[in-house]
Amino acid sequence: MRKVQPPENGISAKGSGDCSQNIETVNIKVRLLANLSSYAPQDEDEFTLPVARRETVADFIKRFNIPAQLKPIVIVNGRPSRSTSRFAEGDRVLVYEPVTGG
Repeated sequence: MRKVQPPENGISAKGSGDCSQNIETVNIKVRLLANLSSYAPQDEDEFTLPVARRETVADFIKRFNIPAQLKPIVIVNGRPSRSTSRFAEGDRVLVYEPVTGG
């Protein structure tokens, strides 16, 4: 299992960030699908993750150390997101790899 990296704002995937920073956070539900599930903390199928309200989708992906060449697709509340999108309380986030074949 790969370790989830805390973002620069100090909030970890387990919510054990430094509260003294007084950063506004929201809780999101996350699912990493198929091969990306190996990047989830403690091999959980679905987990709740506190994120800073200012955190972008690109920041979020960096937490999981998913290699850029995998080109993860991030769906928020059933809609494709942009790398600059931000999260809101209760968002449901799905992350998966594009399907390729030959």
